[in-house]
Amino acid sequence: MGQHQSGALRQVIIRDGQLAMTRMTPVADPHAEASAWAQEVHQEFKATISYLSRFGFEPTDGVDVFVVADREGGDALETLIDVPCHYRALSSSEAASMLGIRIGLQEDPRYADPLHVAWAGRKAKFILPMEAREISQIHGPRQAVAAVVALLVLGGGYLSWSLFSHMGTVFETQDELSRQRAVLVQAQAERDEEVERMRSLGFDIALIQGTIGVYESFEADRIHALRVIKHIGDSLGPEMRLDSMTMEKRTSQGSGAAPRRGEPAPEAPAAQVNAVLSLSFAPGIRLEDGIRDVNGLSRRLQAALPAYDVTIARQVARPEYTQDARGVAGSGAARGTADDDYTAEIIVRGPNR
Repeated sequence: MGQHQSGALRQVIIRDGQLAMTRMTPVADPHAEASAWAQEVHQEFKATISYLSRFGFEPTDGVDVFVVADREGGDALETLIDVPCHYRALSSSEAASMLGIRIGLQEDPRYADPLHVAWAGRKAKFILPMEAREISQIHGPRQAVAAVVALLVLGGGYLSWSLFSHMGTVFETQDELSRQRAVLVQAQAERDEEVERMRSLGFDIALIQGTIGVYESFEADRIHALRVIKHIGDSLGPEMRLDSMTMEKRTSQGSGAAPRRGEPAPEAPAAQVNAVLSLSFAPGIRLEDGIRDVNGLSRRLQAALPAYDVTIARQVARPEYTQDARGVAGSGAARGTADDDYTAEIIVRGPNR
């Protein structure tokens, strides 16, 4: 039994753990003295007992009576109840603690309104359909908060599982790294021991490694000039002669991109030969013969040096065959043009790796 602030007295009857009946009756004066209030509540209690007798209830069956009231009202009501029962008077806070719900701090502990509101608010679904605007204002937000809390709990559980899985991978990686470090330390110790043994025999391993490194660096920068000159001489044959030949070493340019993790470092830029062959023909030569001779020399050079690029930079007396455009201005323009008409240039560049 519990008093509402509206003046109504609510009696809830529970049988075998199930709701059997609920009675809501008015009370003349909820602010009356404890004795008067107890007299009126006792009359309603006796009426409820008489209702229960219609359903086979006997006073000798025993009953548990819980009353939400202040201390004075509860004691006064206990003296009036003559039905064999287990009687207990509780404040609203004590009743909430017994039910396992939270109602906060209450100014007047004799009213049971917070108990019913808290009970309705924590229900996910009511057994019987009930539409009440006041209850919906409490029940709806509470359900929303409960859903949000459930989502947060699920999200927290997923994050915890994910973190645990990643931590396992991290620990495995750390263990593997520790093992590899131990192997490296052991290999380094074995190497140092072997170096000391070789040094005792008169071999300086550090000097040998340094010498090999210097030799390999010289080999990487070395160009095979004599081999190129020999093949150029063989390709000219007994009838053709060069006016001049310039030869220089060039370094091929790499991509410049940094290697990705796990990829081998790029090779050092390779040294290349860049040879410019210049040859001239007599002014009385037929242009077709000069062009044929230059093309033939280019083909022979390419066959002799397949790893090199052979390019005709200037053809005999044919500016349209020239890759590099050149011009002469001034009083000597005519003489320079006449001399250049019978000059050809071939560029040999390589090797290509």
